[in-house]
Amino acid sequence: MAVVTRDVKSISKAAAAKLKGDVTLTGGSNITLTQSGQDISIAATGGAVATDAIWDAKGDLAVGTGADTASKLVVGTNDQVLIAASGQATGLKWGAVGNADTVDTYHANATPTANNIPVLDANANLPYRDGWTPATGSWTYASASTITVPTGAASLYRKGDRIKWTQTTVKYGVIVAVADTLLTIAVNTDYTVANAAITANYYSHEANPIGYPHWFSFTPTYTGFSVNPTGGNDRFEISNGTLKYVREVSTVGTSNAAGFTIGLPVISAASPIGNFVGGVGFCTDNGARQASPARMYLGAGAAILNIEKTFSSPSFTTSGGKDVEINSYIYQI
Repeated sequence: MAVVTRDVKSISKAAAAKLKGDVTLTGGSNITLTQSGQDISIAATGGAVATDAIWDAKGDLAVGTGADTASKLVVGTNDQVLIAASGQATGLKWGAVGNADTVDTYHANATPTANNIPVLDANANLPYRDGWTPATGSWTYASASTITVPTGAASLYRKGDRIKWTQTTVKYGVIVAVADTLLTIAVNTDYTVANAAITANYYSHEANPIGYPHWFSFTPTYTGFSVNPTGGNDRFEISNGTLKYVREVSTVGTSNAAGFTIGLPVISAASPIGNFVGGVGFCTDNGARQASPARMYLGAGAAILNIEKTFSSPSFTTSGGKDVEINSYIYQI
């Protein structure tokens, strides 16, 4: 007799009546056969969710990982919640969540408002309340006055923004140019970018963030001297798109030309009216301080400040002591 083996999910009464010869039913995985007289009952055993072999410990979860496929996700630690995470094999992970007394890790009133919005209490250390915003991504040294930043800098930073960073000590600067991955700060002698790791990097769109020094010293360049002026203090401050320059004289230089120029730390903006003329200051010519104020002007897109002895008499003596004290010279950057 030939034996034919087939998988049979169900047999109707009518179909069973047509069967001839010997019919053998064999129980399979999770299937039991029970005979009572001429009747045989087929029942599923095992395979119940509560007793499935996938479970090993309290809190285990079965998580779908694909079509007709699942994996076990073991329980997380106390107070963690499930978080969608496409990078995980199961698409889920356990993670921490702030408790009812904090908002983004800042203290909050435990009793929410009528709209269920937590209220910050007196202990709240509000983010950015000092005016500084943590910078996105890492900063790295490019030069003494430039910093490499992540791409897209123009959408985050702008000319005139204040920045601070740490290289052993906290340093400050003001941005004068922004490229896609490069910030340029105004050259000064107080803070320079060292060829070292940068940490705790912040920026501010505000005019007066906590700790920002405002005034920076710099070392100017000169023309018109056989011996340059020394000592004194040349400082600048940048705000609202303008640079303010002040100069205190210590020891005058020795003139060897009728002209006199000072190199400034930041290039002026393009100007539809030409030179930036103005300022308040008084010159020394041939060792004598002039009674009339000096005339000062700066070309558009330039960083060379031209000094004239007075408005009516621009030229200096080509010998003797020469210098200028500037109370205020302002130009657009």
